[in-house]
Amino acid sequence: MSKLLHIEEGDVLEMETRGNQLIVRVKKLIPKEEAWFWTERWQAGEREAQADIDAGRVHTFENVDDAIEYLHARADEVEAEKELPASRQYNIRLRTGSNTG
Repeated sequence: MSKLLHIEEGDVLEMETRGNQLIVRVKKLIPKEEAWFWTERWQAGEREAQADIDAGRVHTFENVDDAIEYLHARADEVEAEKELPASRQYNIRLRTGSNTG
């Protein structure tokens, strides 16, 4: 039965009766310090980031200094583009392969 319901050790079960039926729901507990990750706002950002990764909109850097240099250069470009029509918008994502110098 546990395989059928995908129940694992430590899961919480919520049970409810409806007439002659027993409704069993498996609940997963999230530690309080990890709850922020499961907020809708954070999950929306995760989906957006994954879409960028899937589309190849990522940059990999050899070290943190190269990443920072790229971000400073990109920030300068964005500042210069503020004079452009508001319809031009950029989404910058950074994914580093290493953060050692």
